[in-house]
Amino acid sequence: MDFLDSIKDIFFKFKNYFIIGGILLLILLSMVGFYYCFDKKIKNLEDSLAFDFNESKVLEMDDNDKKEVYYKVEVKGSVHNPGVYELVEGSRVIDAINAAGGLLDNADTSVNNLGKLVKDEMVIIVYTKDEVNNFTKVLEEEKVVEEKCLDNNGLIENNSCVCESEKESSDSVDSQNDNKVQDKISINKASKEELMTLSGIGEAKALKIIEYRNTNGYFKSIDEIMNVSGIGDAVFEKIKDFITVD
Repeated sequence: MDFLDSIKDIFFKFKNYFIIGGILLLILLSMVGFYYCFDKKIKNLEDSLAFDFNESKVLEMDDNDKKEVYYKVEVKGSVHNPGVYELVEGSRVIDAINAAGGLLDNADTSVNNLGKLVKDEMVIIVYTKDEVNNFTKVLEEEKVVEEKCLDNNGLIENNSCVCESEKESSDSVDSQNDNKVQDKISINKASKEELMTLSGIGEAKALKIIEYRNTNGYFKSIDEIMNVSGIGDAVFEKIKDFITVD
């Protein structure tokens, strides 16, 4: 009992110190727990920020890796600075004209599609008002458009025209009318010059026929020639009796 009494005496004698020590111990434990939780939250936040930064960096690198595509087009005719210009993919005919310094006062764009997307190696011709007024008038609407889609010499196709088409060779048509084809022409074997002897087939159409058969193989029937761009029912009616697939 003396031992227990001694402990009690010591406790009551130093109880204030024990109480203070207990309080300090609780404060210390609380600070340790708070620091642990706070440190964990800081690490989670740092990891989240690091992920967002790396992700944004990857997206930025992806955007930088995308290279813009440029097309070279030639602008001719009634513009301030005719020439070849480099335009970014998605540009329109009007952008090419503006790149060439814009329109002259006598320009007439009524036969140009200013909103058309440009393509590589495109030729854009801007005509004067007099040139548009003096275009050859013919009965067939297709020929009217074709005249407007070519330059004055008939050598360069105006790719910015409202309706692209190739010009029929009037010389070959006249030759066809004067000298009737004696033998049928094989559309699978004929050369460009031979094809041009057919009524309504100029150089551009002849080249398209050759390109079609080189790409798709020989024609299986004569009416398949109407799959070639620019050859419709009217032209086919003129040539069907003079062509063969043999």
